[in-house]
Amino acid sequence: MRAYQVVGLVIVCSATASALGYKVGEGRALAKCASAIATGEDCCGPLPGGPQTKAAPKIPTGSGLPCLLVFGSGECQECKKANALLAEMAPRLKRHVDVMHLDPDDYPAETARWRVRIIPTQIIIGADGKEVERIERFVPEPELVAALAKARVKLSPAPKAADG
Repeated sequence: MRAYQVVGLVIVCSATASALGYKVGEGRALAKCASAIATGEDCCGPLPGGPQTKAAPKIPTGSGLPCLLVFGSGECQECKKANALLAEMAPRLKRHVDVMHLDPDDYPAETARWRVRIIPTQIIIGADGKEVERIERFVPEPELVAALAKARVKLSPAPKAADG
């Protein structure tokens, strides 16, 4: 197929998916399908959106702490940046907030339940189970700390870099 044919196929697949109401994460499957068709391979099978492949986690966790739900994928660059920031902040978050990572492909029902439209999406849930704050993009640490403060999460100060 020529490049313009592939682009047209992707547009048609995307428009069809949109008209049929496919949700977050399924766009990756459509892109894979369009790529397979363009190279002459068999399509990658049925689109996701059926039952969840894993048991849904309990949200809130029951620990009495607020919960930070992180919806993202290992394929998304912004998600990777968000995960790196959370890994860096992990010692400060421990004992103040439960952090749960959910991939929309693995948990489509939870993704729909929390009305996730794009990834990365970070949702701060109070201990009562109600949404306190929603961030629908990668944000730097100061913005994330400010959002957590709205949920009354008080973190220890960031460690100062060693002068060298």
